[in-house]
Amino acid sequence: RSIMTIAVIEDSNIIGHLIENQLESYADAIELHTCGEKFIESMRPDKPYTIILDYNLSAPGQSNANGVEIYKRIKSINTLAKFIFISGTSNAEIQENIIATGVHYLNKDSDDFFEELEDTVKQLLA
Repeated sequence: RSIMTIAVIEDSNIIGHLIENQLESYADAIELHTCGEKFIESMRPDKPYTIILDYNLSAPGQSNANGVEIYKRIKSINTLAKFIFISGTSNAEIQENIIATGVHYLNKDSDDFFEELEDTVKQLLA
């Protein structure tokens, strides 16, 4: 089997580390990135990442690109990547933009967020 890497692109270090702790048993490696552009620069195009991607990215060094734009750029370079969108937004238009990608979408404000995330990762890795 190939080495499974989960990449978390989340501008909150706290949430990134909580996700890492929740999912460490499912991957050979977990990469934490606060900036989508920096992940794209370091990403290997032939590696089957599972990418957990926040919609709102406001870390230093991050352009104005939102998670959907970062998703499209990654997808154009790496066709093997699988995605899970995460967001705490209650903005219906943003939620519709995320859902329109056809990618799994989880709300960070859900009481069951970490359980749902773990279940979704298990589905993607099955």
